[in-house]
Amino acid sequence: MLQFFLILFSLIIWVSIFTYFWRAELFRWLDNRFGKDTALKYPDDEDEGTTDHAAELFAPPKKPKEDAAKQDDTAARKNSTPQ
Repeated sequence: MLQFFLILFSLIIWVSIFTYFWRAELFRWLDNRFGKDTALKYPDDEDEGTTDHAAELFAPPKKPKEDAAKQDDTAARKNSTPQ
C-alpha cells in the first residue's frame, strides 16, 4: 500500500513540475483551444464605415465599363460619314 501512495505521489509531483515549467505554453494553448474567438473584420469597414455585406452577395452583377465604351464607339460610327 505504501508503494502505491509513493507512485501516486511521485506522478503528482512530476506533473506539477511539468506544468509549472511549461505553464506559459500550456495556457496559450488552452486559451487558443477553449477561449472565445475574436470576430474578423472586413477590410472595407475601415475605409467606408459599416456596410451590409449580405446585400453585396445578393446584388445583381454589375456591367463592365467596356460595354459602355463599345456602345459609344458604335454610335460614333453610325453618325460619321463614309470616306
